Amino acid sequence: MLMGDVRAEQLIGAIEPAILDSLTPEQQEGIRDAARRDGWDKHPVNIRISVPLPIGRYYMTLVAGRDRRSAARRDKDRRRHPLDTAGNLLFAAGTTVVLGALTIALLSLNG
Repeated sequence: MLMGDVRAEQLIGAIEPAILDSLTPEQQEGIRDAARRDGWDKHPVNIRISVPLPIGRYYMTLVAGRDRRSAARRDKDRRRHPLDTAGNLLFAAGTTVVLGALTIALLSLNG
């Protein structure tokens, strides 16, 4: 099953049964089609990795491309997803430590 299909079925599954039953099959399919048209799959850079750790499996996604959002949408996204969260700070600190350790290891091998 493709990711768009998974998203579509998750969205349909999240609709209350009474409301879902009131929709025609065409309306339900229209909702599925809209959910499949997610722009996340169309970025020029789309790297997704999953890392198994002793405390559980974690994932990281990096997408990049031209920003086509409006100023209002960028402001809304900035408020909804601030950079200065504990998780982001821990990730940045951990990345710095790992990159520093790799740099020291590489320098000691070449020195």
